[in-house]
Amino acid sequence: MFKGEHKPPIKLTVVRASNLPAGDFMGNADPYVVVQVEGREEIFKTPVRNRTLDPQWGDEGKIEITDYERGDAIKFMIMDKDRFTKDDELGTARLSHDYWGHPNGFDGDIKIVVEKAAKKAWLRLKVEPLPEIAAPMCNLCTIQ
Repeated sequence: MFKGEHKPPIKLTVVRASNLPAGDFMGNADPYVVVQVEGREEIFKTPVRNRTLDPQWGDEGKIEITDYERGDAIKFMIMDKDRFTKDDELGTARLSHDYWGHPNGFDGDIKIVVEKAAKKAWLRLKVEPLPEIAAPMCNLCTIQ
């Protein structure tokens, strides 16, 4: 599909999360999302949203992923920012190539897998369609 430098970036927006489990004893969380293409080193983080179980990022959640291959999945780790201790994982989600690589892109909710909560949590994502890129032709290959 894409080779070398002609590969367009994946333009993804982490719009919001809903119904997150509480990350502290007060019943709140300070969530942010870590985004990574599985098997790649590049990571992205949304800003932290304080004291909410339904964070919204909107335009602040926009990222462009350039290190990927067709078939890769994108992993989302929803974290709770802690001031004095290690940040806690609230849940994880995964978006397969079938969704982010779809000709129409993706605009919808994916389920967050949460270990310690019975309620269902969701992550709202928007992925712009990838443009169809034709490989540039060299001057020797063109017929005039």
